[in-house]
Amino acid sequence: MIGIGLVAGSGTRARPLTLKTANYLRSKAAIRFLGRPIIEWQIDSMKADGIQDFIMVARGRENRFQVKTLIGYGEGHGVSVRYSPPILDHLDRGSADATIRSAEYFDLEGELFIFPVDSLIDLDMATLARVHRRRRPAMTIITTEVVGAKVANTYGVLILDERGRVQDFLEKPSPAILKDRFGPHWATLPLTTNAGFYLTRAEVLREQALHMEISHMRSHQLDFGHDLLPWLVRQNLLVQAFPARWVGDLGSLPQYLESMVDLLSGVATPPGFDLGPDQHPPLHHFGVARPPGSASPWTTVRLGRYVHVGPDCHFRNVSIGDECLIGRGVTLEDVHLDDGVIIGDGAVIRSSVVGLMATIHSSSDHPTYIEKISGIGDEAVIESGAHLENVLVYPRTTVKPNVHIIGPAVIQPGSTSLRARGRRVQVQARLLGRALKGGGSLHVPSRIHKVRSASV
Repeated sequence: MIGIGLVAGSGTRARPLTLKTANYLRSKAAIRFLGRPIIEWQIDSMKADGIQDFIMVARGRENRFQVKTLIGYGEGHGVSVRYSPPILDHLDRGSADATIRSAEYFDLEGELFIFPVDSLIDLDMATLARVHRRRRPAMTIITTEVVGAKVANTYGVLILDERGRVQDFLEKPSPAILKDRFGPHWATLPLTTNAGFYLTRAEVLREQALHMEISHMRSHQLDFGHDLLPWLVRQNLLVQAFPARWVGDLGSLPQYLESMVDLLSGVATPPGFDLGPDQHPPLHHFGVARPPGSASPWTTVRLGRYVHVGPDCHFRNVSIGDECLIGRGVTLEDVHLDDGVIIGDGAVIRSSVVGLMATIHSSSDHPTYIEKISGIGDEAVIESGAHLENVLVYPRTTVKPNVHIIGPAVIQPGSTSLRARGRRVQVQARLLGRALKGGGSLHVPSRIHKVRSASV
């Protein structure tokens, strides 16, 4: 079995995790998660499941060479890694099209396990392979169940028969469609969705590529979930579903944090994930140092190397990177800190991600609050007294003291406007200067219906 990593893509949903600077993207595979790039976790997990040979289907310099810098040709992981050649990039017309080109270029044969590089999975690989070989479908889709309320307008839904054969696809259905299909209680029902992982044979892909209709689709776009799989079902070919034990989607901040909590708390235990010892159950602490004695509890914490933590801190569901400096009386709940983060006394950070070497100034009498799915980019600076809720701060942007922003909102350099309710409203330079310094801007996406701009 060969692992096919889908490395192309811009990672827009995952910003600021995928931003090295305001104008330079980080590959989704290079996003750091629990102390390591995602691609390293994936390679080690699939190696534990028996996959030794990998091909990264990449596009563009960042996606290809950032991954190559991280894992090379697999020497450090005891596997073999190859990369789709740059000469094919200009021909790429979607994930399925690019995979077919790589299968042809490398003259692949046998089973291909196709995986996205922004997700993690806990899967019974042995049973999957056995069922796939027995039933010999054109493709097996790895599925996961998502509650209906989260599915609407976001995930595709699979309609299966009693044996798990895919009968139909609902592409990001609206609430009205879900209600009509599944009844009045659709919002609370677990619905079967495509996890983005597939098992097929190289021969199947290459054979289907010869079909005239597929050839025509490839000249425009041929993705797996949106194009190839529905086409296979329409041709009455067998497309089989197989459930995963757990899927962690790291492609957006809320899902990234949810996956982090699942792994820290032991809800999911994929093969190849070694976070360290569980000390003093039910207190989970993973790391190289002991938590300092404190009246405030630490619950489910991954601690990096050379971390300094002040007294009286409260940590719950937290991943702390290497060489972080955290002051006294800091509260962190459902938070990821990348390496080199500095946090001042009394700061409160909840349900948020803080990027590499970001600085959160704070003092006990002038605390800073970052909450409600906020993302702080690499080397950003948040001054004391700021209060950010559901805000993305781009890398190397400074937010001045006492700014209160209730989003969804994006703070980024280079723009000078505020957009709300679909209107474009010019912001005077003096107002902008109070919120930001260094030429930054506050930008609220037009899809937001309620913006408390008076608090800026």
